Amino acid sequence: MRFAATVTFIALALLLKWVYQVDKAKCNGCGNCVYFCPQGAITIAGGDAWIDPELCDGCGTCVNYCPRDAIYRVWYTGVEEGEAPAEGLRPEVNPIGSGPFTILGAGPGSEVLMLDRAGRIVAAGTASAEGTVELDASSLPAGCYRVVSEENSVTVSII
Repeated sequence: MRFAATVTFIALALLLKWVYQVDKAKCNGCGNCVYFCPQGAITIAGGDAWIDPELCDGCGTCVNYCPRDAIYRVWYTGVEEGEAPAEGLRPEVNPIGSGPFTILGAGPGSEVLMLDRAGRIVAAGTASAEGTVELDASSLPAGCYRVVSEENSVTVSII
């Protein structure tokens, strides 16, 4: 009997994994978790943090940096319908290394600004017809930055 239970647990462990999610009622969109996620699984979408369950490895590092205790662990079996954040601005990769990077989802021809925590413009660009814009982070120190357009905004981390 114990053998069957052990085999069942091992089989479930291979199918499931621990990941983290964000309680939107507690999240204030500060972006601390974005900067400290070693997998780059967290973005700010619609004013709240969102953790991509396919990128999250369940390390829990983000929990230590959330000042509002908005991040919690759950078993994950695969992408569920409606889990992804609303379409809009998003970095091609996050976190970002020093140098140029691409922002996706901007309105064609719209101005896209990158702001530091003090609200100063540190980079700017105009979206192409496909809705992409390349911003340069080569002269910026590591940290969290807000990328905004007329329609949307997203938090990115530079490491």
